[in-house]
Amino acid sequence: MRISPRSILNMAFIGLSTVATLNVYGHLVLQQPAAELFSHQWWSTWAPSYMVWFIFLVVGCHGVLRRQSR
Repeated sequence: MRISPRSILNMAFIGLSTVATLNVYGHLVLQQPAAELFSHQWWSTWAPSYMVWFIFLVVGCHGVLRRQSR
């Protein structure tokens, strides 16, 4: 079974949106120090999630653009 590049791109947008929403919620509502952007705790807590979803976004964009250029 092969996953289409469009599906990967959709997963990336959903994942990034979810992480960003949780990050904002944690900062504004829960007042978590780890949710403050670019703090030391943010880098260890939130940055890995953003990196993973950004990689999915790059892979999905590459697949979609490669398919369109054919």
